[in-house]
Amino acid sequence: MEDWPIYTAWFEITLLTCGPHKLDVIRLVRVYRYLGLIEAKQLVENLPQPVAYIGDRERAERCKAEFEALGAEVTMELHFPVITGPGIYDE
Repeated sequence: MEDWPIYTAWFEITLLTCGPHKLDVIRLVRVYRYLGLIEAKQLVENLPQPVAYIGDRERAERCKAEFEALGAEVTMELHFPVITGPGIYDE
């Protein structure tokens, strides 16, 4: 039996507005994106931007709740991988 690749879906957390606590939102972006201070600040100033890609629903909802607790507006979207290539739909 052949080993089939495993494709998993992921959740994308997108920051729409940072709200009144911009500094705290920058700190949280640094945690989720592993960015330096300048890069995280630039990301927050150029919204909307994706701030996290998470494979687990519970962790994604917790991430979204952390941003919303700071007054930020975020969205959470489920993404599926695109499977392409020769032989995908062959019988």
